[in-house]
Amino acid sequence: MFFSMRGRNVLRLMVDLASQDMNDLSSAKEVSKHLGLSERYLEQSFSLMKRHGFIKSERGAKGGYKLCKPASEYTVAMILSAVEESLSPVPCLEGPGYCIREEECMTVELWSRVDKAIRDVLENTTLQDLVDWHQEKIKSNR
Repeated sequence: MFFSMRGRNVLRLMVDLASQDMNDLSSAKEVSKHLGLSERYLEQSFSLMKRHGFIKSERGAKGGYKLCKPASEYTVAMILSAVEESLSPVPCLEGPGYCIREEECMTVELWSRVDKAIRDVLENTTLQDLVDWHQEKIKSNR
């Protein structure tokens, strides 16, 4: 399974916002500094996440971005689905009739199990889990 750089960076962006207090706003400049990504690149990601209703923004000198809901209400699957064309490990799982060999395929059961395992992890991991794991990692490195 291959997730795009854009998908991985959007997930990092969302974790960064989730690491802040729900009432605090993060500027593109601050997030750019935290993640080592350009503000221009991040603005596109902010716009995408805003269109999907994951974040909101406020303009002005003290403006910025924040999550619309608590981090525990966003799953990794929700976020990646907004960015990636597909979360399936192989194209043939995109739907019925997608593959002409569907009926006699010798490996479809394997790919179905891999797909189920991936989706289980992505659908049962929240942004809050990622924030918690990151904070644990920081504590253990001290």
